[in-house]
Amino acid sequence: MVIAKKRMKGIVSQAKRSGNQPDWIRTTIWNRMWEHWRTEEAIVKSETTSQSRNSDRGGLGVHKHLAGQKSFVQVHQELVRVHSLNQFSNIAFVILTVSLAL
Repeated sequence: MVIAKKRMKGIVSQAKRSGNQPDWIRTTIWNRMWEHWRTEEAIVKSETTSQSRNSDRGGLGVHKHLAGQKSFVQVHQELVRVHSLNQFSNIAFVILTVSLAL
């Protein structure tokens, strides 16, 4: 389900960029999508999220999610197991995950 949702989002995003209506999207829906995309709120949100995605984080480069589809707890437990620790503070967790991403 997650993969299908991501693929659909990507397909719609490509259609929006190209401006070409896919055959499988009805004209009424396509027009409503464009009405939304042209609102000030949608434009600001798009620009803000684009800047966030493309930010170099003060020279650290674009942020990459390397954990895959794992919850915070799963990643935390994995780091505890891999580093043979009984406890792992949240601060240490953040420091370690940021250093692994570099």
